[in-house]
Amino acid sequence: MSMRSPSPFSSLPPLRTRMRGDSVLDSRPPSSFHSTVIAPACVQTVPTYSNRTIYRALPLEVHLFSPSIKSVTYGNPNLSRLLSVYGEHDQIQGRVIVDPSCSNTGQLVVSIEGAFCYSGPEVIGSTAPRKHIFYTAQSTLFSAGDTTPRSALRETFSIRRRQSSSQLDSRKQETSYPFAFPLPQGLRPGEELPSSFSTRESTSSVFTDNTYEVTYKVTATWQSNDGDGKQALLDAPFVYSPDTEFLSFDGLEKEPDCWLEMPLKSDHRKMPFKCAMTLPNPATFPRTGSIPYFVVFSTTPRNPSLAKEIASDASISVSLIRQIVVNEPQPFPSLPTPPDTPSSMEDNSPPQSFANAPMRRLKKIASNTNLNRSSRAVDDSWNPPQSRLPTQIVFNESKIVQSSVCLGFPKRPRHRCAPNSHPPLESQSTLPDGLQKTKITLDTHMLPCIDWGGVRVKYYLDVSVLFGQDDTRARVPVRIC
Repeated sequence: MSMRSPSPFSSLPPLRTRMRGDSVLDSRPPSSFHSTVIAPACVQTVPTYSNRTIYRALPLEVHLFSPSIKSVTYGNPNLSRLLSVYGEHDQIQGRVIVDPSCSNTGQLVVSIEGAFCYSGPEVIGSTAPRKHIFYTAQSTLFSAGDTTPRSALRETFSIRRRQSSSQLDSRKQETSYPFAFPLPQGLRPGEELPSSFSTRESTSSVFTDNTYEVTYKVTATWQSNDGDGKQALLDAPFVYSPDTEFLSFDGLEKEPDCWLEMPLKSDHRKMPFKCAMTLPNPATFPRTGSIPYFVVFSTTPRNPSLAKEIASDASISVSLIRQIVVNEPQPFPSLPTPPDTPSSMEDNSPPQSFANAPMRRLKKIASNTNLNRSSRAVDDSWNPPQSRLPTQIVFNESKIVQSSVCLGFPKRPRHRCAPNSHPPLESQSTLPDGLQKTKITLDTHMLPCIDWGGVRVKYYLDVSVLFGQDDTRARVPVRIC
């Protein structure tokens, strides 16, 4: 789409803060799937953010305007770089500057991309890093040299106006093109655009066995229309960091108001005791905090001697498990083309006179017309639902992130009551026989939960209580943000 209006940045006041970043021309990891998420159209507007990062690679220059900037090291302080940072309700604003020698002879396209990069022995069919694109949107900022053929009648009556020198000068100066991409929002709880993440920022071996990254970038592409195949590409990475981890330190020490109890089950036989796990409700925890939980047991029927043995000899195991699944859609298999069958009129119909031919042709046309009308009516009245492409799991990993094992139930539950008072005996008899209370400390370098564009990252608490030959288990989903 050609732009002939003066640049909207001509009246823009100078910005106070100016940051520069290096141009990024990294090679793209192999990927067979580009999951395109339909995004709102690019809006060309004047930037409203004060911070700026600049990327240059002739003949292109990309400026990103953001509310804040961040120094990213990826575990190596000598390779730090400044990147633009955007929040949940921000727009990806910027502008692209094209060399004047290329602005009138090509097409300029700007796009935004979100990708999940992963590597490790669990990658199916490949040992090299792979990239799964879960979000993409693009817009054409400028297009020159349109070669669309025009009809002879239009060419005859077209009036060609010669451009003045002032128009030519303004056209040469039109090399700055603004853009703004709004970020998509989820449609259901838990469906959120994943934040930027990299395991390379962690020094712990628990999180660096495999490499996982959530990256975002703006790509400016200039394509020549002269037929010489010239193309220029410039990547401008940025950081997406929604404010989902804000939590005061006073809130971390506060006990949750609501707890949810999940029973542990056994597949073997009916046992003389029952176990359960209790978690805060809702089971959503920030990576800067921890997961508090209780494990309790009760004998059925009440057996004080058995309860004493379980409280001292039972083994309690709790593991935090992370599961990563990447799905890529597969195209429908192409159906074989049926062979051409000869027409029955040509092979089996007897010879007819010339006088009967027009009447037969008229009848045939009328019957086809009625058939087309009836089929069109059916098409208008019934719209079949669009079928989804079948998906295939290309990456599936389950890993124990943290685990703890303890022996016995060291505490006995009790009711809270006012000072200098005692709970009633009826309520005391309904309490469990034993209790084990602890917590799992999380890490800021843990991969958060993701459910977007074919990428699913989930966490579970795998709990088991073992007493002699009796074993009870449960798997409880938790959300880590």
